[in-house]
Amino acid sequence: MTRMDSRRTTDTLKGVAVAAVVANHYLILHLSPRAAGFANAWIAVFFFLSGYGLYHSLARRGGGRWRDFYVRRLTRIYPLLWAAGLVELVLRRGHFSLWTFTGIHASGHYWFVPALLQCYLAAPVLFLGLRRTAAGTLLCLAAAAAAANLACLAFPGTAGRAAAFLHAAWRGVVFLHVLVFAAGMWTAARGMAARPPSAAARAGFWILAAGILAVMAGLKAQAGDPVAARLFDWLPVALILGWTVYALRFSVASPAFAALGVVSYPVYLFHMPYYRVVDMVTGGLPGAAWGAFACLAGLPLLFMACRRLEAWGGDVGRRMQARLAAGG
Repeated sequence: MTRMDSRRTTDTLKGVAVAAVVANHYLILHLSPRAAGFANAWIAVFFFLSGYGLYHSLARRGGGRWRDFYVRRLTRIYPLLWAAGLVELVLRRGHFSLWTFTGIHASGHYWFVPALLQCYLAAPVLFLGLRRTAAGTLLCLAAAAAAANLACLAFPGTAGRAAAFLHAAWRGVVFLHVLVFAAGMWTAARGMAARPPSAAARAGFWILAAGILAVMAGLKAQAGDPVAARLFDWLPVALILGWTVYALRFSVASPAFAALGVVSYPVYLFHMPYYRVVDMVTGGLPGAAWGAFACLAGLPLLFMACRRLEAWGGDVGRRMQARLAAGG
């Protein structure tokens, strides 16, 4: 797989994942809160691909200066986060945590940013460890995650609250997101002999995606079963990761979803403010036919706005990097 093919595939995966998030959040807000939990699972794609892409990037640079690594990552994350936070302050006033601007703790769907930053904190150790002993590194990480989960169970008043505040628990497991991130790095470290794209592989990609949604819906329907509830937390993540590796293996790409994937970060940040604006414009009746139509009709505008935001965020990030380089 060439770098261009790999980029198209990863952008396609991000596009599908963010589309699932946007659709699920609409269902939760405007149709039924019982739909909760679907979007949260598809976030696995972002954690995995972040690790996968970062390993390749660091390998091309030979590791490089870790200060430069963090500058690149933080100047990518923060400008758009701050912009989204300012919009939320206007729309939600007293219902938005100022902690969100720090990236340490966040309101609502912005939890993803602190969780991703935790992955970036672990990235240097994971990169160096995977280059030396992949099995030992993953074993140590799994042991650390197990210890953190045990600590939260033993001390829910301290460790448990700290994990909740820092968004260190995802799908009920502390540092699961870091484990998925590490799995992405490990996959990149192993290398993957990708096959040329084919119509059969693309069909399989969409069939598998539909199958994952069907499994999730089936587990969600068994709300009173504690075993099904536990499986709903973990099984979809495993299936989504397998589906992601399948796409990378068979170079699956979709131009439409790849275009969405390019702007997946601003779409993720700004889709909830967009829904709130639509609610305001439609008089707080988003569940009605008018609200649903207005939401769908405005999605192309959201996409175009996010393209501009992506360009703006990149420009601001580059300026911040230049200033930091000049000062350091």
